Amino acid sequence: MRQRVQWIDVAKGIGILLVLLGHAPRDIMRSDYTWIDFCYYFIYTFHMHFFFFLSGYVFALSSDGRGRQSFLAFLKGKLRGLLVPWAIFSLLVYGVIFLLNQIPFAASLTAGTILRSIPFGEYLTQSIAGSNPYCTHVWYMYTLFFVQILVYLLREICRKIMGRQREPLAFWIGLELLASLLYLFLPVELPVAVSVKGYVLYYLLGVICCRIRRDRSGQGTGRVSGRFPFWALPGPLLCGINVLAVDMGFLEGAAVRLLVSCFAVFLGAPLMIALLVWISQKVSGNRVLLWFGRNSFTIYLLHQPFACAVLGTVLTMLLPQTLPFYLLTMAACIGASVVFPVLVVKIADKIGLGGCVRVLTGGRANG
Repeated sequence: MRQRVQWIDVAKGIGILLVLLGHAPRDIMRSDYTWIDFCYYFIYTFHMHFFFFLSGYVFALSSDGRGRQSFLAFLKGKLRGLLVPWAIFSLLVYGVIFLLNQIPFAASLTAGTILRSIPFGEYLTQSIAGSNPYCTHVWYMYTLFFVQILVYLLREICRKIMGRQREPLAFWIGLELLASLLYLFLPVELPVAVSVKGYVLYYLLGVICCRIRRDRSGQGTGRVSGRFPFWALPGPLLCGINVLAVDMGFLEGAAVRLLVSCFAVFLGAPLMIALLVWISQKVSGNRVLLWFGRNSFTIYLLHQPFACAVLGTVLTMLLPQTLPFYLLTMAACIGASVVFPVLVVKIADKIGLGGCVRVLTGGRANG
């Protein structure tokens, strides 16, 4: 079994906290307060990119550390760890919401919302396309599955052609350049295809960074220099400009907005990732972040929609719509998003369903 790398666990902890911060605000909060809207979009410019980067980094560590792995073994692991939890959770959520909508009072509340009753065929079609209408966050697992399978197959093709046990770094750089061109010029309509072409860039970036560090130091797991990476400071600036110009619509002109967006995608987000990696390695001994990182998949999967989205919507309807209560609601959503998954795991263990929960969470329920 691959030994856990502490700074990567901490990085996942930071990443999942950013996810919870991004999911906590309701639309009305963003509409009432521009700074909440800005923070929401700002987090979204890099937080999931960071997870794909870490996945690519771990892929490079694992493949270099344990040698060849057959495609069937790799596929089996990804099915068990990503696609099975995606399918089971999607079906469970549909079942719960379907039953709720059989209650007249609940149906009156969900009418006109994303939780309204929809035919199972429509739900299944949207989910397979990559846009689950009830739990939108599972796009990450679905996309990561296809990204990892695609990258694995391309690597194996390279190894077959070149007859090597380990592909050259130039191969990964070439893939990154190809992925960048596809991102810019490949038109796609399917939501999952849009996600794959947008996030494979950061997965490959993780592989490249790991390979460079391994080639330089003989390993890819060590700590970085204690010096602050001042060269990465343009990252937050570029991401912030993108939010103002593109996401919040403060800049007119399609060509200029596209240019700003490209700077954010190809430079801003990678520099933000570099800052987050440096922070993760500087605080790699933090026990709280370690816990969040080692339970990040379980928190990610189970925090939506009930512990965060539904709670946030209900509290926003019941409490005064003022800033203090908005902040209170966001804090409650974040707290519930942590407590609910922990309770699910503990209760499942108590009643003998711990194995089922581990299947649901890809074997990660206990971190």
